[in-house]
Amino acid sequence: MAQDGQPPDPGTRVILTELRDLRLEMRADRRRADEERRRANEERRQEAAQATLDRRQAAADRRRSDERFEQMMREFRQDSARREAATHRAFREVRIVGLSIVKTLNRHTLLLERIVTHHGRLLERIDRKLGVRGNGPGPGNGRRA
Repeated sequence: MAQDGQPPDPGTRVILTELRDLRLEMRADRRRADEERRRANEERRQEAAQATLDRRQAAADRRRSDERFEQMMREFRQDSARREAATHRAFREVRIVGLSIVKTLNRHTLLLERIVTHHGRLLERIDRKLGVRGNGPGPGNGRRA
């Protein structure tokens, strides 16, 4: 309406209609922008939530992997300790058997030395009794003179 109570002229009416249409378009643009902003915010929230879930899952995976690695290392250390103990036992047994063999050989060697010495003495006594001295035959060796 015009200020003096008369209807506005057609030019003013066109301008007012254009202003009203612009207001309506701006309101619709604002609503669309608000809706797009809301959707974008929601997408960002969902992406952030998904990223948080992914990080937590990755951390859980790393933790499980670390636990598996630690378990494998414990088992490896235990196995290594068992193997080392078995190796020490085996070497101790080999050492004991080896020492037994050496003692036995020493004992037998000493016995053989005694036997050889004893037989040597016996042979010397026999030679003396038979009268054999040096390399030649003695008088009582069964030969005629």
